[in-house]
Parts: sequence; C-alpha cells; structure tokens
Amino acid sequence: MEIVINVIDQNDNKPLFTQNPFNGHVHEAAGKDYEFMTVTATDADDPETYNGIVNYAIVSQEPPFPKANMFDINILSGTIRVREPDMNREQWPRYTLLIVAADMEGKGSSTTGTAVITITDSN
Repeated sequence: MEIVINVIDQNDNKPLFTQNPFNGHVHEAAGKDYEFMTVTATDADDPETYNGIVNYAIVSQEPPFPKANMFDINILSGTIRVREPDMNREQWPRYTLLIVAADMEGKGSSTTGTAVITITDSN
C-alpha cells in the first residue's frame, strides 16, 4: 500500500524587499498614470498559495505636498505611477514613500521599505 503525504505550506516567512531604498526618477511634467519605477519583494513561502503572493501598498509620502497622494502603487506588481500630475521640482525635488509588502492578500506577514523619487526638470 502506498501512502501519500502532502505537506501544506505554512505562512512562516515574511516578504523581503530586494533592495532598500529603491531609487527612481520622474520628470516633473509626467502625466497622470505615468509608470516610472517598480519595487519588488520576495517571499520564501509557496508562490502558488496566498502565503507567498506579495501585495504592495504606500503607507506614507514625505513631503505630503502639494497633495498627500502624489503617487500610486500597483498592488500586485509594485509598479509606481504618477497619481497627481504637475509636480514642481523647484519646490519639492524629492519624495520618499514608505511602502509595505505583505502576503496573504495584504493581511499577513509584512515588511516595510522605502522608495526615494527624484523629480527631474522638464522644459
């Protein structure tokens, strides 16, 4: 008689960012929804289960000007895009985003990292 034992993955690993900080650039005239950088995190749990699938979210933005949500992140890919156009490099040349990466559809184990965004000049 053959006995088959299936070992089910436990959520015993939290996501880890592949670097920290992530550095990106976007020109100040970039339009709404312009994608310009991607953050990535890995999870050692089974990638076929929610234990190993990473979701991303922006927790905070510094400085919070001219609007508190200048950027948006794709929850699954980690791609960052412009949410609010008409950035002003002279007033706010750099933004720092605090990003959380979490497994279990964003409700499980998590870790934080940063994305530093430099605004470049446009004529």
